[in-house]
Amino acid sequence: MRIVDPAGGSELSLDALRARADAARAVFVGERHGIGAHVALGTCLFTPEMALAMEHFPRGRGVDGAVPQDSSSLFDTAEWEALGWPDRSIYLPLIERAVDLSAPVYGVDRPRRGDMTVEESDALLARAPDFGAQTEAVLADWVPEMIDNHCGLIDAQIAGHIARVQVEKDRFMALGILDALEAAPRVLYYAGKGHIRADRGVGALVRAARPDLPVLVIAAYTREEYEALVDPQALAARYDLVVIAGEMPEAERDACAGLREEMQGGQRREGQ
Repeated sequence: MRIVDPAGGSELSLDALRARADAARAVFVGERHGIGAHVALGTCLFTPEMALAMEHFPRGRGVDGAVPQDSSSLFDTAEWEALGWPDRSIYLPLIERAVDLSAPVYGVDRPRRGDMTVEESDALLARAPDFGAQTEAVLADWVPEMIDNHCGLIDAQIAGHIARVQVEKDRFMALGILDALEAAPRVLYYAGKGHIRADRGVGALVRAARPDLPVLVIAAYTREEYEALVDPQALAARYDLVVIAGEMPEAERDACAGLREEMQGGQRREGQ
């Protein structure tokens, strides 16, 4: 594992990382979904007096700040297998840490259809932080990145729609973190690293809503992801620290090939 300050490229020790995390009231850990080494990082930084806020559990699924009695009941309450995430065993260490610490767990993702009424969902969103006058600029900034993330297989109109969904999800999650901090002294927010960003993600929303709040934004990259970056120092605008840990599964190393096949398969089904 390597720990890098992207602003200058210097490397930190694990003890230095823990000290930085201990000084923050909100610690954001952004994963590549399904990488056990990234879950291990979040588990390592999850300390007593923290609440756990996770993207992986939507609001309205019963994961609403209660202290879980055991990991199985938490996964079952949220109907984990229906949510589309990797196998629950990958996230088990983080959830078991919450159980061991008697820590409250908050599902902070946007409610799934049927989990809340439209009125309930709209009422939450009305309380959520937003980008205000910068909203359209933030959305515009997301569009080329969404196209690139989808391997150039979508156009700007579709990318714009995905960007609006992303920003709405981030607003729900920012609200969930702020709500958790009303009940707990500190919070660990665990999500995909595209969501935690300090420039136009949850990090930016929380820092704007609570400028007084010490927040640490940490992104976890696999070795392959980090080595593929053209300019690692460009990450300094997004994250406070970057941790390189774990390896990308062989099946995911050519993500564009898989996405191309998936989209072409969908087009064939639509034409049948």
